[in-house]
Amino acid sequence: SLTEDLERKSPQYYVCVRTFSAQGCDALLTVVVSDSAERALPPIWLRRDHPSVWPLGGSGAAPKSLRFVIQAEYLNDFQVTAVPVSGEADLEIFDQPVSSVPAGAALNEEDCHGKLLDKSSLVGPDILEVPAHKQKRQAWGMEMRHDLCIKVKGQGIVSLTAGQRLPGAFLAPFVPAAGRLRARPAGSRPACQFFRLLVNDLADMTVAATAEDDSQLTLSASLTTELFQAPEASEWKGETPAGGTGAVLVVKNTDVARVAAGAQTQGEVCLSVAVCRLPRPGPAGGGGPLEATSFWVTAATDRGVLTLEDGTPLAASAPQRAWRDFRFLVPAGAARPREVTISATSGGRASLRADTARFPLRPGSYRWASAENSSHPVIRLTTDPKLATRDVHLIDCRFPCFVYVSAQAFVEGAAEGEAALEVLAASDKGPTKLLLEGRELEQTLAAG
Repeated sequence: SLTEDLERKSPQYYVCVRTFSAQGCDALLTVVVSDSAERALPPIWLRRDHPSVWPLGGSGAAPKSLRFVIQAEYLNDFQVTAVPVSGEADLEIFDQPVSSVPAGAALNEEDCHGKLLDKSSLVGPDILEVPAHKQKRQAWGMEMRHDLCIKVKGQGIVSLTAGQRLPGAFLAPFVPAAGRLRARPAGSRPACQFFRLLVNDLADMTVAATAEDDSQLTLSASLTTELFQAPEASEWKGETPAGGTGAVLVVKNTDVARVAAGAQTQGEVCLSVAVCRLPRPGPAGGGGPLEATSFWVTAATDRGVLTLEDGTPLAASAPQRAWRDFRFLVPAGAARPREVTISATSGGRASLRADTARFPLRPGSYRWASAENSSHPVIRLTTDPKLATRDVHLIDCRFPCFVYVSAQAFVEGAAEGEAALEVLAASDKGPTKLLLEGRELEQTLAAG
């Protein structure tokens, strides 16, 4: 998070951002301009359906909470998701017509005004919906648009997205997203949620989705409406990764090149991605009822890095024997952990490599390696030289810094397709770890 105070001399400014870190920076950049004379940051207008990243915590330039304003349409379901990239955040939504702001209230007050519609304080992603029928009960009058105030508070870095469920929010590559599949009665159609994704002809794009309750998911993609007349095949179907659950979808860059050429676009097209849940078998072969469930979805290419959150497993399927890159932030100061454990889980075999520098597509260049071809490989790290041993490697960078991880998975006998892979980074400073049925959890105990 960077803050710059400028004297107002011109009606227009250009913002140029670069990194001086050898470890690089995120591809998703969020820039906010405000009047520095204000006591607190005023409400920020969100761009609908587009994710943005925000620092929270109250230390340095990061505020303890942020307020956002967005316009919701009167007859459409509205959804807000706050997904922690690191740390934890809580979410609140308020109905905020202009008349709800008290007379004389300062624009920079920290609280939203109006009626509280919903709130969420879950560990992990917070997902709130404002259905169209609930909006109607709020008596918004005859206006077709209305302002909602969104308050996010917590610590760490959070990815925030707000918009209509249809046509769906955009997925940002390498930034985790979440959604909610609604409950369905027995015999009904599958529950689905839609996203949009920009893909180009430079690299293959892999989309992976995993349900919180391990429901069987399906992934599919098609061109958005403006390109339905493209002469080339314009639909993609996902599959269940070998040795795992969830769903994975691969869009080849060669397919994108053919579709883009047929649609006369500049090598980039927009896809509509559907995440659906298959009904469970019910009596007489019919589908049984389904409870609502949350899911995680991530889009990535082989040229980027996925960020690991302390204590939260990240599902990211990869092609057989291909390497997928991750990173884990090791903080400085009082938040710096003494011990970090990197582990992976696969229904087949997996391997891990790690270092404080990244070596894209060069796993042999990493200094630290797990046991080969294990279903649950582990790498143990420490920031304390006294704890370093042959099996516990010293993180020898200047804190804060990233530990980069490269992971590979394969299933014997499956020559092609995707292999299921789940990677977890856990430190002694992280939150209490969840024990999930059927999943291993790797922890270390301090010496002595």
